[in-house]
Amino acid sequence: MKTIILKYGVLLLFFLKCLSSFSQGTGQWKFFRTGNCATDSLKNQRYYGGSYASVGIFNASSVSVASSGYSYWKDKFNNFYVFGGNQRNPGIGGFFHYWSNTVEYKIPLLEWGLWNWKLPTYPFIVWLGNYGTKGVSSSSNLPNGRKGGLAWTDNNGYLWLYGGANNSGSYNDLWRYDITIHQWTWINGDSTTNHAPVYGTMGIAAPGNNPGGRDGCVTNWVDANNNLWLLGGKVNNMGVGNDLWKYNIGTGLWTWVNGSNTLGSAGSYGTMGVAAPSNQPPARTGYAGAVAANGNLLLFGGDNRNDVWEYNIVTNVWTWVAGTNIIGDNGVYNSYCQVGLPAARTGWQAVALNPQAANLFYLFSGSKDSMGSTVNTDLWLYDGTAHTFKWLNGRFNHPADSNGCWHSVQQCPPRTDYCMWCDGQNNLWIFAGRYTLWGKTNHDMWKYTPDPVCVPIPPCTATYGVQQGSLCGVNDSFQLPRYEYAHTVGTYHDTLLNIGGCDSIITTIVTMHSPSYGALAAVVCSNHPYLLHNGVAADTTGIYADTTKNYVGCDSFITLHLTVHPVTYATLHSTICANQTYTLPNGQSTNLAGTYKDTLQNHFGCDSIITTV
Repeated sequence: MKTIILKYGVLLLFFLKCLSSFSQGTGQWKFFRTGNCATDSLKNQRYYGGSYASVGIFNASSVSVASSGYSYWKDKFNNFYVFGGNQRNPGIGGFFHYWSNTVEYKIPLLEWGLWNWKLPTYPFIVWLGNYGTKGVSSSSNLPNGRKGGLAWTDNNGYLWLYGGANNSGSYNDLWRYDITIHQWTWINGDSTTNHAPVYGTMGIAAPGNNPGGRDGCVTNWVDANNNLWLLGGKVNNMGVGNDLWKYNIGTGLWTWVNGSNTLGSAGSYGTMGVAAPSNQPPARTGYAGAVAANGNLLLFGGDNRNDVWEYNIVTNVWTWVAGTNIIGDNGVYNSYCQVGLPAARTGWQAVALNPQAANLFYLFSGSKDSMGSTVNTDLWLYDGTAHTFKWLNGRFNHPADSNGCWHSVQQCPPRTDYCMWCDGQNNLWIFAGRYTLWGKTNHDMWKYTPDPVCVPIPPCTATYGVQQGSLCGVNDSFQLPRYEYAHTVGTYHDTLLNIGGCDSIITTIVTMHSPSYGALAAVVCSNHPYLLHNGVAADTTGIYADTTKNYVGCDSFITLHLTVHPVTYATLHSTICANQTYTLPNGQSTNLAGTYKDTLQNHFGCDSIITTV
């Protein structure tokens, strides 16, 4: 009996500790839909289909779809993109919608905008896209609706999408999205679902290699050589893998580089902290991934685990570096801002803080099991150098309030299959996700500002710049730093990322100018035509309309009055005796027979070419 009393007493003390410390935490959460978690009229519309102005138009009233399983990216301009996702709709038989919208969120402006979409066809379950021609970009291209697709932002700023699943099965297609023209390109793989992996030979790239249909493998790994990496996940809903793949953008080839080519591999932990060729993480889905400061790949938990693995790209070796090898481990929850260990989970996310050299990572929420029957609000900081966790905020395994807020304190509610990113000032952003076993989704947006005492990272110093822009009339436009265009006079602020990964804020002052007009007169000789600004050589007398740029970059319309004088030609025939000399038109003398050409000037000042025979 004493043992039982002690056991439950410890649990009670732990529970009371969580309750008493919950509202404290470190850092601060803020609800960012309209700014008030308790009063926002849209936050509880968990089957909400989204609302936008029109394609390419951003405003504060736009709201993205309530969804889970989005594929998501942060672009090189520190803005956020989402694609796809799914949502259960009780009004249509409880089926899931699988969206195919491409939507951008401008973090500095707090505005949503829609770029690519296609009207669904009945029964509205899967929004069908358009594959187009492989390798050819088009404004009509669009991946089919899906959830759980793997997403990368490469080193050149392109967004990449692989796989995902809907009620038709799992995809193995690879897509590239160009944020400068907002167009998709189908790059690799098939337009149909449920293709088995083609492994080929481990370590050898080949045109036929392909990871096959899969979802739930959200690593977002991109290495310094711009290769894209993925691990495991659900393979055609037949099982879970631990196979590691690399896609070379330059060659367009996949390579199976590590792990097993059979599903459900138990892997091999080896000894914590010791690299060994035989080490392999067990097969899993719902894990989190990030890139360490040294370029190695980091793998966090998944499938109700809390282990941490590091993969060395150069040596092709895994190392178990933190956490336990116990499924369902309860973790270690000491107190906020203290080293501990998150409980095992699936469906969470990881993101690196800036600068990357700090080797620090946020990890948030997730579920105790893959079905999402329990969810969490605990936020952790992982130190990739010391291989330790620090508990920052929230609780483990506790439901949200009915209104989506935490009592009187704004606190991001629990969720799984959500979106997460870190901005240039190391604020953490959370969007959408799934709340319960029954698939309820939301489109709420949350921002976490860290406590600098608990998260001692090098300062992320923003840089600022100012430039001038000109509009030449009401129909003109000026290209801003992030490829968009200003059409009206005003001051524009663009937030990019500087070399340290922090905000680079560029202010563009756009003013209106008018075209300028002028008249010129020029005289040339016919063998030296007048070169106009458009590159045309004018060699005929006349009036020409020429256009160039003035000092502010606007059109300068010039009327040119051009006079072209001719070149004159003459031939002289002369005969002399052998003992005589002849004086040529240029004043030189000769006593040799032959043909001589002299170039003088006529009365126009042009060449007068005289041939003496």
